Amino acid sequence: MIGQGQFGTVYQLHLDEEDVDVAVKQIAKPDKNTLREIENQSKMEHKHLLTVITHFQVVNAKKKVSQFIVMPLMTQSLEDVINSGEIANVEYPIKQKWMIQMLLGTLYLHQNNIIHRDLKPGNILLDDDLNLYISDFGLSKSIDQSVAKTLVGTQLYMAPEIFESAKYDLKADVYSLGCIWYEILSDQFLLDVIQNSKEYNSEDFYLTGNIIHKLIPKLEFEEWDDFKKQCENMLRAMPAGRPSTKELYDTFKSNISKYQ
Repeated sequence: MIGQGQFGTVYQLHLDEEDVDVAVKQIAKPDKNTLREIENQSKMEHKHLLTVITHFQVVNAKKKVSQFIVMPLMTQSLEDVINSGEIANVEYPIKQKWMIQMLLGTLYLHQNNIIHRDLKPGNILLDDDLNLYISDFGLSKSIDQSVAKTLVGTQLYMAPEIFESAKYDLKADVYSLGCIWYEILSDQFLLDVIQNSKEYNSEDFYLTGNIIHKLIPKLEFEEWDDFKKQCENMLRAMPAGRPSTKELYDTFKSNISKYQ
């Protein structure tokens, strides 16, 4: 086993015939919605989305059903880089590449009317060439407020409107992207930034996640003005004030060819 999360357990498997290692995600007791989402995910093809090689269902002797999804193996996530502190050693061009690549992957989802709902560094995977791939885009679910209180890792990157149980749209993903961009630009884990805020109160933080965005300070360096400005726009509390992924694409069009 190489990982376990909200949507299943991930194993590493070696395919002898192809002589390649793959990741296999096992989802126990999949419902109809999950099966439909897996099928939809298998149809999504983009260079910055983690592709589904194949998927199949197994029924064991006790008649328990599991769905298995086979994907390319990625041994590192953006979360690993940020939490280890290695993000501070990553060169600016690589950071720019990551921000552009996750924008392109999310834009593709939005063009296909798919909201990821759970964008976070743990779902952003890296290959050996430091190219970036968004995972779990077909399996993500909105998480109601009672569940969100216990999921601190996910909670950090959730848009305020989700906490407020309000109607949300593609702009919820833009907020989550803004949180991840903030970590890349600031070289800091978002939880550390929030806990170091003078206004931080642990009880409020866990009980009302919709105040999190108020605790994120402005980026205070001169470099990367365009990225910094758009990151702050992406973190606006009101969805209408955030740029769409298409608007972000238009803003960074000159960077796209370099880093896609």
